[in-house]
Amino acid sequence: MQATEKSNIQFLKKPIFYVPFITICIVFIYWWFLPLPTTTFVLVRHAEKTGNGQQDPISALGFQRADSLAYTLKYMDLDAIYATQYLRTRQTVSKVAQAEGINITPYNATSDSLQVRAFLLNILNTKKGKRILIAGHSNTIPLMLNILEGKNNFPNINGSVFDNLFISPAKYLSGNEIYHLKYGLHNE
Repeated sequence: MQATEKSNIQFLKKPIFYVPFITICIVFIYWWFLPLPTTTFVLVRHAEKTGNGQQDPISALGFQRADSLAYTLKYMDLDAIYATQYLRTRQTVSKVAQAEGINITPYNATSDSLQVRAFLLNILNTKKGKRILIAGHSNTIPLMLNILEGKNNFPNINGSVFDNLFISPAKYLSGNEIYHLKYGLHNE
């Protein structure tokens, strides 16, 4: 055996070599198996509205539904609330925001799936482990649900249905479970 080979083997036998190697292995294993925080999305369509205009307010029945939403989510301990630029979505979640002491953050109502993906990804990246309420529309909420689930199971919501409440505990942008609940007065 040559002297250089012998010195390399001697180096490997020294405990000082193993300490950094074992430390790196432990850190890597810990990082690999570290659970990702779960961000909980709560998604609702706006409550009943008075007309078909973009800035029409919610109706008396819509205000009752907004009260029901606040009651349903009172123990949810939300961290952020998002509503589109339209009055009806802001009115739907305003009681929840008031009860939680949270400002409503506006977002752009769009059916462009790339923009919706970017919106949801931004929330996942900036609100890790938080509970988020999003109020949207009959076409935007199903799009968000399809993105979060990673499937195409949610068609647009019928124009006369306002009682859906969806919850998605999410770690990633897709492949998440969706729980479909009802709240307030039941719509047919």
